[in-house]
Amino acid sequence: MNKPFSFKKYSEKVNDRYSFSRERLDEYKSQQRHEADLIYEIERTLKFQKSDYYKYLLHLQSDYWKNIRLQVLERDNNTCQECKEKPATEVHHLTYERLGNELLEDLLAVCRICHLNIHEKVEEAK
Repeated sequence: MNKPFSFKKYSEKVNDRYSFSRERLDEYKSQQRHEADLIYEIERTLKFQKSDYYKYLLHLQSDYWKNIRLQVLERDNNTCQECKEKPATEVHHLTYERLGNELLEDLLAVCRICHLNIHEKVEEAK
């Protein structure tokens, strides 16, 4: 049977093992910051996935959107309907009321520059 440590020996072992260490404190703080960053990133991602913009981005990847987009470009002869000069490369929503179930009348074929100008005018009007 082992003899118990004397108080002096025991306190030396405890103090050596649990004494204050700047390195351990810095490591602990770093780990806490890392965990807080992970939590923040998860919360930010979840909030984004609930947003209308995220739903819109998912819609733009759908087969429905790809199909109706091609129909609009064909209908408008691949020509920008704003400037009537450049080739249309994008399709603009005139309304978002039927997002995910758009009608051809809800959409307009436009070039990149005109599309950006349309959105700038909308932002200025707000």
